[in-house]
Amino acid sequence: MFMVREHFIKMNKMRPESIQASKTLDTAIAELKNISGAGIRKIASSKNMHGNPDAVIEIKLRKIHQEFLVEIKNEIREHMIERLIENIGTEKNKWLIVAKYIPGPIKDFLKKHGYNYLEMTGNCFISTDHLFISVNDKGVKNVLKTAEGKLWKATGLKFLFVILEDPNMLTYTQRDIASAAGIALGNISNLLEELRDGGYIINEEGEEKLQQREKLIDRWVEAFHVTLRPKLQRGMFRFARPDQQKTWREQKVKDIYWTGEPGADLYTDFLNPENFELYSSRTIADLMVNMKMIVDKNGNILVLDKFWNDWKAKNDIPGAAPLLLVYADLKNSLDSRNWEAAEKIKKLLLNAN
Repeated sequence: MFMVREHFIKMNKMRPESIQASKTLDTAIAELKNISGAGIRKIASSKNMHGNPDAVIEIKLRKIHQEFLVEIKNEIREHMIERLIENIGTEKNKWLIVAKYIPGPIKDFLKKHGYNYLEMTGNCFISTDHLFISVNDKGVKNVLKTAEGKLWKATGLKFLFVILEDPNMLTYTQRDIASAAGIALGNISNLLEELRDGGYIINEEGEEKLQQREKLIDRWVEAFHVTLRPKLQRGMFRFARPDQQKTWREQKVKDIYWTGEPGADLYTDFLNPENFELYSSRTIADLMVNMKMIVDKNGNILVLDKFWNDWKAKNDIPGAAPLLLVYADLKNSLDSRNWEAAEKIKKLLLNAN
C-alpha cells in the first residue's frame, strides 16, 4: 500500500493552498465516479513515501483495485512538465496528476509518454497494467484561477521582471523602477510593500535587499505564462527563404530581442534553434519588411510585444532578450533539450548579480 506522512497531511490542512488542492481532488474524484461508475476513496497513513505525494487514492473498478500517488496542480503549463516528470520518476503507472485544467497539447504529451492525469471536470487518461479509463468529452468548467495579489497581475509581473532580472534596482528610485518596467509610478509603492509583507525584501544596514530570489523566479515564470505572455503574442511567421533559418544571427534589425531557443543560443551556444521567438516594439509591417518574414499561422517564428524599457547601461549579448525572459520561454516547452538549456540560463541569471 502506498502511504504518506500523517504530519504532512495535517500541515497541509492548515494551508489555504492545500485546502484548495483538496477541493480540486474531491471534485475530480466525484466527477470521475459519476462518469465511470468506479469506486474511489482517499487513503492516508503515517509512513514516509518517495516523491512526497499530495494524496493517495484507491480506484476500484469491477475486480480491479489500483492505488495512485497523487500530484495536485491548479493548471498545468509547459514550463511545469519537467518538474512533474522529475518528481514522478520511473514508476509512472503509480502516479496520477490531478489538475483543475490541462491544455490539449499537454494532455497529448502526457498520453504519448504514459503519464496518468485527471481533470477537475472528469476528463482523464488512466492506464496501468490492470486498469484503463479514458474520458475526453467533458466540457471544461469555470475552474481557472490565477495567483492572488497585485504582484501576480500583469502590472505586478512587469515590476517583478525588472527586480528579478536586476535586484540592484531596489537601490534606485521608484520613478526609475517604474520607467524600467513600463508601468505607472503610482503602482510601485504598493508592489514594494507586497514584497516586504511576503518576506521577499529585508532591510540590511539601511539598504533593502531581495530574498528568496530563485523561489520568486519560479513563481514568476508560472504566472507569466498564464497572465502576461498570452497578451504579448502578436502572431506567427516564417522566414521568406529557408536559408534564413541558418543565418538568423546575421539579422541587423535593431530593437529585436531573441528569446527561447535563439536567445539561449546567443548566451550559451548550446542550441541550434528550430523554433524562433523574439520581442520587439517595432510594427509587424516593419518587421516583415526588414526581417523578410511572411505571416504563417503554422510558422516557426513567434513575435511578442516588448513590454519593458531598457534600463541597463549595456547588454553583453546584443540582440538577446534579458536572461529571465529567455529562461521563462525555454521552460514553456516540451523539449527536454530546451529544459537543459533553461537550467544553463538560470545559472547565468542567478550568478549575474
